[in-house]
Amino acid sequence: MSLDDVQSYSKWLSEQLEELHISQRELGEAVGKTQRTISRYVNGENLPDEKTASAITDYIARMSEHEGYRHIPAKEFAELLRNLMKEFGITQAKLAREIHKHQKDISGCINGELKLSTIEQERMLMFFHGYAKPNGEYLTAHIGTGVMLEELLYPEEERFMPPVALEFGEQLPPRSGAYFVMSLPIKVQELIINHWSVFCDNLLELEGVSLTDFRRLKSCIVLFRELRSEQQWLVEERLSEYMKPEFPQTEEEWVLFQLITDYRDVFQANLPRLMKPEAAEEYHEKFRNTIESLMNLYPVDDDKFVEELKFRLSLSRYEWFILMMMDNFSHTGHSLRDLYKYMMEFLF
Repeated sequence: MSLDDVQSYSKWLSEQLEELHISQRELGEAVGKTQRTISRYVNGENLPDEKTASAITDYIARMSEHEGYRHIPAKEFAELLRNLMKEFGITQAKLAREIHKHQKDISGCINGELKLSTIEQERMLMFFHGYAKPNGEYLTAHIGTGVMLEELLYPEEERFMPPVALEFGEQLPPRSGAYFVMSLPIKVQELIINHWSVFCDNLLELEGVSLTDFRRLKSCIVLFRELRSEQQWLVEERLSEYMKPEFPQTEEEWVLFQLITDYRDVFQANLPRLMKPEAAEEYHEKFRNTIESLMNLYPVDDDKFVEELKFRLSLSRYEWFILMMMDNFSHTGHSLRDLYKYMMEFLF
């Protein structure tokens, strides 16, 4: 046993324990040695026998991998972490809260001073992977990063790969439905996002609710528009007879009621301008991730999605109020088909 052999092994073992965040006690318990014996190996005072050396090597190899994920050297991981936090707009404080770490630990990771175990690295990358691929679908804004993270986390699994090679942080153009929403004024984007179910209910398969009811509701509104003012007033009067005294009471009624309130505050500009994406002053990216996450949560055809949004955005505040009354009418055991026939009588 030469001095060079001892020093070389000491240096290798020390670096591995530090890099993988393994304590001397933990290693000792794993290979059946005391912490004092492991300390002698680390400090260059002795070399392990062949059996112990093999056990140490095997343990370090196991700790360098977890369910397919392989440990990344601290300096490389620090750079990766900085890029991820910048791309997703995640602060140190938010990341610390999400993965249950102290903020000073996150700062140490970013600087490459604090070494994480393989499992801790994996858990941190899974957090960002969730941002890149919410609800099991890649966001086009983060597809390059999402694919790269998936390759790191699940190297053995078959997975979706884009048709062209993408670099870390590379984006794809937004879906046409998301592009339409982003072309609208920020306040309108917020309105749609805050009342997503109301704007998209005609496109979603909701538990216990027939899509036919939603389509009839839309048909009733379209027909209502064709009536003269005095005829509309008669329809409103009939609908009001079936309004429950405690209205709005249910969660669905409150959502519609709140939308009308928000709608009043937002739609002071002329609606024709809002219906022309090309006329928007700027291309809004603020809500892109949120919009595409919602579209992935409720898969809809982009063309139908845009068509439905345009129809909903074309409704006046009064028409939204009538829509709410019609919705209440249908939920009190009355037929929208009968209401439609009632309005048709005005046209003949």
